[in-house]
Amino acid sequence: MNEHEIVVRQLSPRGHGGLSVLELRGDVAAALAHITRVGASDARELQLVRLIAEGEELDEALLWRRSSNHAELHVHGSPAVVRRVTRALGSGSGPLLRSVRARAEWMLARAASDLGARILLDQFEGALARAISSWVSLPARDVVREIDVLLARSAALRPAIEPAVVVLAGPVNAGKSTLFNALVGRERVVVSPHPGTTRDVVVERVHLGGWPLDFVDTAGERAESELGAIERRGLDLGRAWRRSADLVLWLSPDRAPVPPPASAGRCVELRTKCDPSRVDPQAQPPRISTRGDAAAATRAVTRLVAAELGFPPDGWRPGEPLALDVVTRRELERARKELARGARSAAERRLCALLPEASR
Repeated sequence: MNEHEIVVRQLSPRGHGGLSVLELRGDVAAALAHITRVGASDARELQLVRLIAEGEELDEALLWRRSSNHAELHVHGSPAVVRRVTRALGSGSGPLLRSVRARAEWMLARAASDLGARILLDQFEGALARAISSWVSLPARDVVREIDVLLARSAALRPAIEPAVVVLAGPVNAGKSTLFNALVGRERVVVSPHPGTTRDVVVERVHLGGWPLDFVDTAGERAESELGAIERRGLDLGRAWRRSADLVLWLSPDRAPVPPPASAGRCVELRTKCDPSRVDPQAQPPRISTRGDAAAATRAVTRLVAAELGFPPDGWRPGEPLALDVVTRRELERARKELARGARSAAERRLCALLPEASR
């Protein structure tokens, strides 16, 4: 790592919690300038800061600058918040490890799914290192093409390593909790015909078609005049999850559909509580009845999520090389640029630095 780079490591346990602690090493001032409005002060005391990316507030956090190149951010413990803050900083979670094998080993111990573990085990056993080593004898244009293909496949398969967040949202009594229970496979949340039963956010890891996903059940939307203080807080929390989600499923009763708000984020509609004669998972928007056929509703959601998130239809091919951590992807992208401008020697040095010592 050079002085102008930043590496982020999550010090607190991964998963859902009240607080997450992120360690920043490297060009701390430049990284903080991207996501906060704090100055270049090297003050050692705790500071309350607002984290902002692309004009949108991400979170409120405590900042502790331990030195000019070492700091900590204490953020809310939502995995979605941690992921967005990490991306905004321009780095990935992980220790300061050089080789692709070492980073694959570190990630393997934290694999989110069996599929992710198998993919990472391949990289630990040398799939990516062998591919990089084989590029030495290829013309520069062929290496560029190999890098392009590898990065595209890596992006498509990345959800096996970093589960996508899918939020169930919509008006009250739209069947969100019923569908959530069906996806989870048990009665995880209380279901009731009374509006406002769900007041908090509930998150569960679900595996659909082999892909790990974090499904989020949220409080139903209704007129502000009908809300109490607790339900309003639950709605605010659900809206924050919508903004940071990879995908929002907006559930709306078929008999009285309610369109999603403009602030719903990346959103697709799903009509619920349909009469048996109107159930049609292929319609636009799809129409389901979770109470009528929970298995069919789950299959419909699986297809919809897979299509929206771009899961590759051919899945993972055992033995294929992949770049699944941000450091490796960044170095491959830089090597590609160097090759494109004719700097073959610089590109080869960068690629060689990714290999285990024994492979160099």
